[in-house]
Amino acid sequence: MPAGDLITGDYQVELGSVLIGMTGRWIAPPGVAGLGVPTPKSADVDLQQAAGAYGSPDWAAQRTVTVPVLIDGTTGAGAYALFAPMVAAWSPSTIDVELHLQLPGFGHVKLIGRPRGLSEDLSLLPEGIINCLATFVGLKPALVAV
Repeated sequence: MPAGDLITGDYQVELGSVLIGMTGRWIAPPGVAGLGVPTPKSADVDLQQAAGAYGSPDWAAQRTVTVPVLIDGTTGAGAYALFAPMVAAWSPSTIDVELHLQLPGFGHVKLIGRPRGLSEDLSLLPEGIINCLATFVGLKPALVAV
């Protein structure tokens, strides 16, 4: 199945074969960040003997997107069973991959780059809940409409 084909509605994110959203397994509450203007790369040169700088062209840097994820596995073992595929999907990659997102107003867009980790909060693990923050870096910063 091609990347992005699992997405069927708003507030869904797909990386690899993991669909995050209102799927009942992995919930992505509103709070995806990093879809605005990427940080500019500037090559301005300070004028050492005068005020200011000599302006050079600015370019878009890589785009960092973060996705909050709530894993609800009912029990600690159930939460871990859902956490393991997330760890696999968001582990470092040696090749560029596609991150697909569908959000209200944005529609279905993709970003090409690399997963850059998954931080977790296990404080609610006894209740079967793991809060995560997934990070993806778009090496090509453009959001491409699908």
